[in-house]
Amino acid sequence: MSDELRVAVVGGGLIAQAIHLPNLARLSDAFDLVAVADASPHVANGLARQYSATPYTDWRELLGHERLDALLVCSPHSTHAEITLAGLDCGLPVFVEKPLCISPQDADRICSRSAATGLVVQVGYMKRFAPAYEAFLDGLPGSSDRLRLVTVVTYDPWMAREPFVPWNQMIHG
Repeated sequence: MSDELRVAVVGGGLIAQAIHLPNLARLSDAFDLVAVADASPHVANGLARQYSATPYTDWRELLGHERLDALLVCSPHSTHAEITLAGLDCGLPVFVEKPLCISPQDADRICSRSAATGLVVQVGYMKRFAPAYEAFLDGLPGSSDRLRLVTVVTYDPWMAREPFVPWNQMIHG
């Protein structure tokens, strides 16, 4: 019997392709990536080939067919709540990319369901401890306690390689 956690990724966009899928592959002694779901058949099939996983274009089908230990949600923001709640209903701990959801009502539903099931829902937000963010905080003036909103635009040249699924897989996939 294998000790790896059987995980699936829902959503095959930039963060999934640039960060989560490569990290799951790198940590293959701890994680077995069994499935990838994306609304685009080209992306789902391309990523599934690249990571030796089963492709799905419907995350509901994935949850209905795969035996999983955890779910990673990287889909469009507006879908986070529905997929996270469905994952919890399937008995899975869920890691969901930021933001957790769009509405406070959905956040309440997710928190309630997590508490009721005893399952973890973790939100991925890595920028809080990024050196640039910490330097930004250190550089704020003393009057910054009155700040209510700061908008930051980042550009990571190493990530500017779209499309991440190679064209030949997207077109001929």
